[in-house]
Amino acid sequence: MDITTPETPKQELARLVERAKKHQKALGLSDNAFTIKYKDFVGSAKTWRSRLCAGNFEGLRLDRILKKMRGFVSLIDGGVAVEQVFDDLPVFRQFMGRYNKLQSARTDRRVMVFLGETGIGKSVCARAILKSDPANTAYVRCQPTWKDNQLAILNGILKALSKDEYTRKSRSFSSVLEHLKSNPITVIFDEAHDGGVALLKLIKSFVDETDCKFIIMAYPTIWKRMLLASSDAHAEARQLFGRTQKPIFDKYSNGTTLENVEVYLSRSTSLNGCSKDVARQILEIVRHNGNLRLVADIIEAADSLYMESENELDGPTIIEIARKLASVEGGTK
Repeated sequence: MDITTPETPKQELARLVERAKKHQKALGLSDNAFTIKYKDFVGSAKTWRSRLCAGNFEGLRLDRILKKMRGFVSLIDGGVAVEQVFDDLPVFRQFMGRYNKLQSARTDRRVMVFLGETGIGKSVCARAILKSDPANTAYVRCQPTWKDNQLAILNGILKALSKDEYTRKSRSFSSVLEHLKSNPITVIFDEAHDGGVALLKLIKSFVDETDCKFIIMAYPTIWKRMLLASSDAHAEARQLFGRTQKPIFDKYSNGTTLENVEVYLSRSTSLNGCSKDVARQILEIVRHNGNLRLVADIIEAADSLYMESENELDGPTIIEIARKLASVEGGTK
């Protein structure tokens, strides 16, 4: 019987590095150019050439580096990078609780509104749902050029539905409506404030005319400003509000929370018991400079530093990196 011996982590890493080296050669890029283009995956030119390409894996945190390289190879082979989702992250658990409640709705309360600042995890939650159930979910990322432009919004929805037979025909309300009537899916509108009052009107009509469910994601300040802009917006908001799950999911209107930062650090680093203390010290920096998006940048910078120095990652290092990145962004130090 021929039994294949499973790869060890080091063997897998070596194989992934070889694939990345072939990609570099095919692109004809120098180490500097290659690492600038793919710094989130391979680190600095020194790390790439002296550590990874040289097979010098001793002392490296293989679990973290393997995740990066798997994502990199997935990107260059299939065109899609693997996105990290922590299912015990509070914002994700809370979102899933609301989402599951929405799925069980049997009345016209089939709209979920998720208001939150940039970087708190709205889009990651949405894409996780899309990935887990693509047949019954559509993801529409609204654009600033769609503001109160019904034709642009309808075209964007049709594109998200991936129905070529509809996009070749009239980009009309009836085209979208007929499809949604025949396919009772969940449609997620990210950056929904960019759709303006026209989007509110469309969603209200879709709720009335179909069995579909809808998730509206938006920045709280822009969303509220839009609703206060005109009497038409007030009227549409009141009607749509009657079809919305209560209460509105606005826990993250002022940014992420200590619990989310702590979980992110504990899942991404070896800080273990001191994750909460470190999270508490960087919380305000994080909340003023991109929320969990900054935490992800901190972890990326810490990983690159670790790969080059082999020093054990500790709390003070995380805090120092957070302050430096915030200073670079021009935010709170």
